[in-house]
Amino acid sequence: MNKSLISGIKCIINDIEGYDYISKVKYVILLVCKELYNLNNKRTLETAAIFKEYAKFDLEVSKTGERIPRLMKKNADNIEVSSFYPAFLYEALLTNKEKKSLGQVYTPFEIINNMLHEVFKVKSIDENNKILDPSCGGGYFLIEIYKYISYAHPELDKRHIVENMLFGIDIDDFSIFLSKMGLIFHTGLDDIKFNIYNQDFLIDEIDMGKFDIIIGNPPYVGHKNSTGNYKKLLYERYSDVYYDKADISYCFFKKSNELLKPEGIISFITSRYFMEALYADKLRNFLKENYNIITLIDYNGNTAFKTAVISPAVIIISNKWNKNIFTYVKKGRDIFESFKYS
Repeated sequence: MNKSLISGIKCIINDIEGYDYISKVKYVILLVCKELYNLNNKRTLETAAIFKEYAKFDLEVSKTGERIPRLMKKNADNIEVSSFYPAFLYEALLTNKEKKSLGQVYTPFEIINNMLHEVFKVKSIDENNKILDPSCGGGYFLIEIYKYISYAHPELDKRHIVENMLFGIDIDDFSIFLSKMGLIFHTGLDDIKFNIYNQDFLIDEIDMGKFDIIIGNPPYVGHKNSTGNYKKLLYERYSDVYYDKADISYCFFKKSNELLKPEGIISFITSRYFMEALYADKLRNFLKENYNIITLIDYNGNTAFKTAVISPAVIIISNKWNKNIFTYVKKGRDIFESFKYS
């Protein structure tokens, strides 16, 4: 989506009165998705259940409802609907202030695809595999996984991949909408039976069975940004990894362990400080006792995100591989250096 189109959308957002900025952004993205869906499918929107499901984001501003279709039709030749990421537009429309208030940081595509490459080097895929992103955000991981599987395994029906192999969870309902719409655009399918749910991965009961691969970017939420009641629940449920000033992301390793099939793989990009932080000692012990490390990619103080200042690490672990050696990759000033450790 080109800059002039994004600028045009921002102008329309700024002209809407009586609502906060984030609500206006969500409304306009809903309208953009409706128009692209309509242009791509050449059918009436009454057949698309997803827009009824997420009608709560519709502010019903008549002037805006007229301007967005005109803008999208004018720019239709410059938009490849089959490769459109609604979450990319969401990122482009939010200011750094809104991104910080929402606490949403989307993973760069380069990192996602590197993570998938490393995972699928050690884990083969077939039609019976189940893959979960427990904090799916705008759906970048799920979409890239779909693209990888459909390319590497053309014998698999694309509806089967989306409806039986891909699973997602996120605490933010608009993120669920973005994930679902992204998969609709990339697959070209209609009326998909999604396994993408608006839940709290750490607190809610996850009734989806167990998974072969759990992959994603768990939220980094320090103790200062969590409510007292929520922290109390986590202390009770995740006492073997989470205490005092620990980060909420540590709990994702414990919960994922409970949902992983034998011979399963977990791949997370998370803050690198779990390797050395004082209050990550329980997590380090938990990882040592329950997993085997396959690969650890350490950004070594460098950031990999446009807005987040945290230096990340990618860790790939398994409850099966009993390897005496694992790969440690360290980012230098200009290159990544790879080492083998036992």
